Amino acid sequence: MRELFTFPICHAHQVFHPCRPCEREQARNQVKNWTAIGWLLTFSVFFMVVLWYSAGGR
Repeated sequence: MRELFTFPICHAHQVFHPCRPCEREQARNQVKNWTAIGWLLTFSVFFMVVLWYSAGGR
């Protein structure tokens, strides 16, 4: 599941034994991806609230 949210950085021979820079880059990408997912959820909730109130809900 984790691989779905990360960018491929290492070469094929480094997948099972990644080098140190690749591990650091992968950790950075995970943090960036979770930050992006958080912002996406925040804005989608805001957008749904705006749609709800514009449709007359309350």
